[in-house]
Amino acid sequence: MSAYPLLVFVGTNLWEKRQALKALQEKEAFLQRRTFEIADQALPWEDLLQSLRTMPFGGRPPLLILRQVEKCPARFQELLVAALLGRAHQNRVVLDLEASPEGSFLEPVLSEATTRPFPPLRREELPGWLSRRAETRGKQILREASLDLLALGGEDLFFLDQAVEQLSVYVGKRETLTAEDVRRLIKPRLFQTGFELAKAVGRRQVPEALTLLSRLSPQEKLQALVGSMGWQLRRLRQAKGLIREGCSKEEISRRIGLRWEERGPFLEAAASLQEEEMDRVLERLLRLDVESKTGLSDETVSLETFILSLAQKGGEFSGET
Repeated sequence: MSAYPLLVFVGTNLWEKRQALKALQEKEAFLQRRTFEIADQALPWEDLLQSLRTMPFGGRPPLLILRQVEKCPARFQELLVAALLGRAHQNRVVLDLEASPEGSFLEPVLSEATTRPFPPLRREELPGWLSRRAETRGKQILREASLDLLALGGEDLFFLDQAVEQLSVYVGKRETLTAEDVRRLIKPRLFQTGFELAKAVGRRQVPEALTLLSRLSPQEKLQALVGSMGWQLRRLRQAKGLIREGCSKEEISRRIGLRWEERGPFLEAAASLQEEEMDRVLERLLRLDVESKTGLSDETVSLETFILSLAQKGGEFSGET
């Protein structure tokens, strides 16, 4: 029996997984923390297997995190299972999975494992989650403030947690976080807004695109937003081509440089968009960028007009109403 039972984290709630790993590392004072992406074709397998088998030096164990284990190439599955069963007792190993490993090649290692579920939060659970995050900082967040935060950050727990921390510092000794505090301090993430706008425009979803645009603060630089939209569309266009070529999700993610947490929604959006449509949007965004930088048109009006042109029958993103 291992001194450290194998831990299996199952689910897509990345924020809570990260908090659990952080608490684990702080509690047990690990000598080092190493993460292996099992689906990565360039993974140094000898290094991984040796790390699992090697007895650590000194009194503190290493923390070894294995991600995407369910996507392990078939030729390495037997080797990985054998290494997990025969790992050094002082090694703390965490398998980070999206789906339950039951019935998979990992079944032999489950008898000695402790499984912890990390399901995604439902939309209706987020106000309660925000209240608990505020309470950890000695604050109370009003419901209207919670709804405003959710409008700005969606279901991104990393963004929401950081926003609660910023608000808590901002209000000082005051115990209540209000909607006015949110409106004064918290801005929508330009990076995420650029992606969501690019997706909505590519799908010709006019109300959604205008709603996203309305959330920007008056100080937001629309040139930066146009640049972000163009960058995201070029990445989506590249991903669409790789999907058509039959590349795996792992290969696409590696070549485009997708972070783990953005992979799912990004590839879903890429698969749903039409290449010709993306090309037209990119061409119009380039014209918008030139017009705004040269002062030929007002940034906000141009972008709003551009989005409204999506509603035109057979509109070609001319930007003319």
